[in-house]
Amino acid sequence: MPRTAAVILVAVSFLAFSCSRTVRKDPLLSEFDKVICLEPTDSVDLEKYGILMPESVDIYGDWFVIRKTGGENNIVLLNPGTGESIGCFKTGRGPGEVINIGSVQVLGDSLYVYDVSRAETSVLDLGASIRERRQVLVRAAPESFSGGALLRPFRLYRYPGGVMVAGLFDDGIWYASFDGGGEECGKVAQIEYGETEGMTSVEKSSFHLSSTFSVRPGCRKAVCAMSVGGAFSIADIGPEGTVETVRKVYYAPQLSRSEGGRSVSPSYSPENRRAFCGAASDKGCIYLLYSGKSASDGAGPQYQCSHLLVYDWEGNPVRRYELSSELNSFCLTGMTVYGASSFPSGRLYRYELPDG
Repeated sequence: MPRTAAVILVAVSFLAFSCSRTVRKDPLLSEFDKVICLEPTDSVDLEKYGILMPESVDIYGDWFVIRKTGGENNIVLLNPGTGESIGCFKTGRGPGEVINIGSVQVLGDSLYVYDVSRAETSVLDLGASIRERRQVLVRAAPESFSGGALLRPFRLYRYPGGVMVAGLFDDGIWYASFDGGGEECGKVAQIEYGETEGMTSVEKSSFHLSSTFSVRPGCRKAVCAMSVGGAFSIADIGPEGTVETVRKVYYAPQLSRSEGGRSVSPSYSPENRRAFCGAASDKGCIYLLYSGKSASDGAGPQYQCSHLLVYDWEGNPVRRYELSSELNSFCLTGMTVYGASSFPSGRLYRYELPDG
């Protein structure tokens, strides 16, 4: 056999294996008719920078913003091209330190870091921090939202003119939007699963603490996706408020009820499948990073995902990308996906999405 033909045969066989390994009885995955297998075009070994467990990744110019577990700093600004890194947000209670990070977001030239324990957001000046090669804070201030229904925010996602919030609500709310002054301007109700009947609103609210958001460029639509249950929501946002337009519910959380029902956060059965671990969007589509793994199926860490699902803004499935190297988080820049992975080692991957 000619060498070129042999190489092609090996490549085709590898892609076939990559796709076939993802076939499983999952109502969410089976919704997609178009499946495309992707190989990363580049990767970066994060462990040589002391980053063993990256949790999230975003990009700012030539620099990556990486939230991580372990080590002195919770966030690292990294430029793989020059090998430079800048440690930010040490763990602690002092100025410029954090206790328990709920969300990290790059918006414009700023990095917003929300500390759940303090209910406080710190704002890092990315440009100044990179120029001076040190952490440069603009401000750190408590978050304040109107009304008493929001007991504690856990995930914040800012967009020009407002913020989407997931947290503990006591009035049956999944997520809500607030304007720049902290006034509520819309909310979306919790999912009423049969499996959760009889639980309090606060107990049900705990399902949504790990929800992930993305707002469409132009700030007229938003998506919110759950991690512990197979569901996501699309809403219109604007001067009239936030109104849910699409709700896709594939499966409920599998629970192991706490003894006496005294726990606010229910424990999950080993059969519970991890759902969405990240969200991004552009004008035409929604991109959701999906796991589909349970602790009992032996498929590796639940937070590592090989499925990148694409929907339109009406909630219709468009295509499914199968990633040969799994990710636990990602960001989208044009047609390029940058993703972080912590298993089997800490790495950054770059995937190029095909045109169309």
